[in-house]
Amino acid sequence: MKELERHFDIAAGEENETMRLEYRGCLGYCEEANNVAVNGNILSNVIPSEAVARVEEARKLPPGDYTKGEFKDLNLNDDAFLGL
Repeated sequence: MKELERHFDIAAGEENETMRLEYRGCLGYCEEANNVAVNGNILSNVIPSEAVARVEEARKLPPGDYTKGEFKDLNLNDDAFLGL
């Protein structure tokens, strides 16, 4: 998170004209942590030294364009995901 805050000059919990940066305790993929959500997709296995580069690349791609291990669609409002 600190690397992203520094690079994008925005603190967790803040929003600017191009992005919102939030901390989330769980995205549902603990076995592939660290995870970062970008435009509705999940980046898995993110290490701090690669976080900025991976987020920058993900910001260029359309949502849902890749599969598990790199990017994946995730509907956080889906009843099945929420266990309802």
